[in-house]
Amino acid sequence: TLKAILWHQGESDAFANKIPDYKSSLNELFTFFRKYTDNDSLPIITGELGSYPISEKMKINWESINEIIRQAATAD
Repeated sequence: TLKAILWHQGESDAFANKIPDYKSSLNELFTFFRKYTDNDSLPIITGELGSYPISEKMKINWESINEIIRQAATAD
């Protein structure tokens, strides 16, 4: 029995051209999970990207993804 989903991803979306679409993609994915499982209240536990990016540019991008993840969790 599925009790929850642990979602820990975002590194591949942490690029300037992908960040603007991440929020809507994440929301669509969570909606899909819940429809697929026929459970509108399925808990989805999110994890942020680590704090160890190689460059300052990566750090800024990772922080942007983490903020979107936090917003999605708050809204959900």
